Amino acid sequence: MTLAGTSLIYRLAPSLFNEEIANIAIPGQSPVSSANIALQRQPTTLVIEVNILDRPRDLAIEQFAQRAISPPLGLAALSFANTPARATVSSLYRLDSKAAKRAVASANAARNLLGQSPEPLRYTETVSSAAKALDARPVTGTISQSAQELRAIADQVEAKGGTVYYLYMPMHPLLAATDYEARSRRAMTAADPKFRSRLLSINWNDEIRWEPDGGHVDARSALIVARQLEEAIARKGQ
Repeated sequence: MTLAGTSLIYRLAPSLFNEEIANIAIPGQSPVSSANIALQRQPTTLVIEVNILDRPRDLAIEQFAQRAISPPLGLAALSFANTPARATVSSLYRLDSKAAKRAVASANAARNLLGQSPEPLRYTETVSSAAKALDARPVTGTISQSAQELRAIADQVEAKGGTVYYLYMPMHPLLAATDYEARSRRAMTAADPKFRSRLLSINWNDEIRWEPDGGHVDARSALIVARQLEEAIARKGQ
């Protein structure tokens, strides 16, 4: 399974899953860029996080990644830990072995945290400010363009025999209720006639918690989300 999107889904480290995962989400970028890169790898199952659609594509990153995963390099996966260049060099020279060990240690820590009670759900000024900032972001044509491009990518993956799912990562209730998030759903619904069938509708665990920004899940919650994601896909495949 391949994960594409932004920093929201980037939090789901491969070590949190039971099956083999390639997470090529690119923090700070449009989900279209990582989804387009994933398309070049011809994934059998592609999960695209669609929370954030108002960022333009980074064509330089896409072109670099396409060269990196094509012959003669033919890398199996790109982690994009920081930049595509760093990720490629790290993959070639195994410079990320320590980072991999840290990811496993983080996953083990998250599993240990499951035995503890979740933190209280807080409605802080930081989260409130983040919600206001989201709604203050301008409505641009990039939103509908991103939705249309993601639909085209999904069609291409399925035409090659793969399966595509759209995913809204869980966000703090204040952020989830913003018009910003509603814009994304409206854009995706308008752009893709198959949106509802492709969407993973997940009743997220009420123990999920976030970092202070209210958008990125914490370590314990990342494991919960990874498990729920796997379960949702298994149900879809039945």
